[in-house]
Amino acid sequence: MSEALGPQIDFPPEAVASESGPKRERVRKASAVEAKSGAFKPKAATFSGPRKLRAKHPREPHEHYVEELWVSRRLFETHDFGPSIVDPCAGFGNIVNSAWATGLRAWGSDLVARAPFIAGGRDFLSPRWRAPAAFGPFAIVGNPPFGGRVPLIRRFAETALARADQVALLVPVARLNAAGEWLADLPLVEIAYVTPRSSLWPGRLYAERLAKGLPLKNGFADVCWLIFDKRPGAKPGPPTWLRRAP
Repeated sequence: MSEALGPQIDFPPEAVASESGPKRERVRKASAVEAKSGAFKPKAATFSGPRKLRAKHPREPHEHYVEELWVSRRLFETHDFGPSIVDPCAGFGNIVNSAWATGLRAWGSDLVARAPFIAGGRDFLSPRWRAPAAFGPFAIVGNPPFGGRVPLIRRFAETALARADQVALLVPVARLNAAGEWLADLPLVEIAYVTPRSSLWPGRLYAERLAKGLPLKNGFADVCWLIFDKRPGAKPGPPTWLRRAP
């Protein structure tokens, strides 16, 4: 151990032998010699599942990660958001398509128009953002950007609740602990945990797999719907499971 890291502790030989064993001690000494000579090179880290995906693919521009269609379809089949849905971070339009498939009116916007039926160039966090005037009252349902240094989930939730009475946002379960403090100040009525795990693919990879006819399976993302309701009489309930099959 170098002086910069602290003093070297010399254990009695019998302690080293009893705790480490002679073979481990030989390995330790050989590693020390290699490190001193510069011959020691640590192996590159290898990952599997979501860590492998993150290591292979850099973060998507605008945090564009795509949920599977059934995640929003099941939400609309099990919850009443009224006849009209707006997705302000629509991406490829999966939530809009799910709403249409369950008989709802739907409109989507995003910073980038990634589908012909999505209105591009619309920044939801801007005070100039507007849904079509003819659309009438609506609920906001979306898969918002959640990474970066700015707490975007909080900004999306607060902005959405300023524009709609009912809001549902898809977020990683891992974000809930950090969100607990500010969620307590919002009209959160339900946390619906998605089961089984859904895939949350980087946008470019999602498009590539669809174009090649490859399945979007082997879910690796723990996600949940944060459901808010500021209408009179709305009361918080216990956490629920949103299951893929009824």
